[in-house]
Amino acid sequence: MATTPVTTLEIHPADPGRIGDIAAVYGTRGGAAHCWCQYFTKPDWRFEEVDANREALIGHIHRDPTPPGLIGYLDGEPVGWVALGPRSSYPRLWRSPADQSPEDPGLWAVTCFVIRVGYRRRGIATLLLDAAIDEARARGAQRLFARPIDTTDGKRPGADLYTGILSTFLAAGFTEIGRARRAVLVEKPLS
Repeated sequence: MATTPVTTLEIHPADPGRIGDIAAVYGTRGGAAHCWCQYFTKPDWRFEEVDANREALIGHIHRDPTPPGLIGYLDGEPVGWVALGPRSSYPRLWRSPADQSPEDPGLWAVTCFVIRVGYRRRGIATLLLDAAIDEARARGAQRLFARPIDTTDGKRPGADLYTGILSTFLAAGFTEIGRARRAVLVEKPLS
């Protein structure tokens, strides 16, 4: 596959008709295939509970009118995912020192990105973040929170990049509000 930058994606909210596409993005190996973006949603989350994690996301898609994320397509092929929703949907984020009001209905969060192998490092996460900002705003969010990783420290990020890269969020107008280990707590006003 080419490594040329991607400048446009077709992006859709997760709905029951896109579950197969979400599964294609998550793949069958690695963290996304185990997590199904449930780490921040379940206080008792377990990496090895693949079926329970998958069923939790699918159940959310079927029963909740607020989609748990957006899926991006390049030339009709599903290539990326961004999870977002009301901040209150993510109890594991509440442990953050910046959480003064995790129940605030105007506060939303972007929690993770999954980009398919072969499509990484091409700007897809940037396009998904832009769409997540628009989606949150359209759904009434007043602020958007995230915990991206600062990659400027020279350390290898390993698997931590699923929450995004700080420079991507700063370029999208987020500001730093705190730090929690390598994660940088950022927020963007949407109104």
